[in-house]
Amino acid sequence: MLRVRVPHKAKPAVKQMQKYMKEQHNLSLTERQVFKKLVEYNMFDVFGNPTQYAIENGLVENN
Repeated sequence: MLRVRVPHKAKPAVKQMQKYMKEQHNLSLTERQVFKKLVEYNMFDVFGNPTQYAIENGLVENN
């Protein structure tokens, strides 16, 4: 199984989603679990860059 590292530039979004999942759905997820889902759902690439899809649909900001 490939171990996924959370890229530094994606950490703020990962932390925000992690907090949301805990507060709204009472789910405790690791940063890696959250990042893997964000990649799976086409919000970030594996390098932590927001995808064009995510930017065009207002899901993330391209800073």
